[in-house]
Amino acid sequence: MDDFYQKQFAKALTTEYDDQLSAIEDLTWLPWVGKDYTNCRILIVAESHYTNTPDESQVQQKKDEYLLDPLSTRAIIAEYPMLGYDAGWRNNGGRSNSPTFDNIFKLLVSDDLLNDTEDHARRVKLCSNFAYMNMIQRPMWYPHKKQKERPKDEDRTKGWNAVTEVLKVLMPDICIFAGAEASSSFGAHMNRLQIPYENWKCVDKKIGNTYPRSTFISLNGKNIPLKFIRHPGSYFNWEHWQTFVFVDCKHIQDKLLSTMNG
Repeated sequence: MDDFYQKQFAKALTTEYDDQLSAIEDLTWLPWVGKDYTNCRILIVAESHYTNTPDESQVQQKKDEYLLDPLSTRAIIAEYPMLGYDAGWRNNGGRSNSPTFDNIFKLLVSDDLLNDTEDHARRVKLCSNFAYMNMIQRPMWYPHKKQKERPKDEDRTKGWNAVTEVLKVLMPDICIFAGAEASSSFGAHMNRLQIPYENWKCVDKKIGNTYPRSTFISLNGKNIPLKFIRHPGSYFNWEHWQTFVFVDCKHIQDKLLSTMNG
């Protein structure tokens, strides 16, 4: 990992939990954990890392580059989420922003933090206050204008193993799944792992074309709320999803906003 990433990490990352996280058998990449994570204890669980190389002969090489670097997730947060347009990103569609992270930021603080130079410092502060990981523990292929690779059942199994072990280490006050697909296998894996959980609290009305789903799991005597939302990459009504996520956790949102404005 070169000096650029190390400098970015120094601004907003803590390695306090790394010994415990490194010991998790099914965890490929160390989660991002902001240095002020304990202020609000928010964990965001996204789905996959992707390689978008158009050359099929290079796919495995690109995947191996991800697999061999346990800091890949942290490197991603150190780029666009912390730097905004200055990161020089280009996604599959040629856009210089990341709708996924823009919408995650709006969900958390009602702002994509792309307005002016002052927002650079606010992006760093926000990234200092949450933890972030991917559920699927191997990279997927997502070439432009082709169907992206989808996780297999064994990927979900390893993913839930990793997520639940990370939850035991970080003990968040709220866990937000950026993509509702993981909810389809939730109950079966909690039963397999013998983790107590509450029956779904389902909202009758969809937000967009996705039903909001929430539950609690019990770990080490603590009930941790899990919120499953639509993937924030497109067609994401952040205001409605924000209301759903924080309807019974407003104290967490208030704490985050107070920290951001302090």
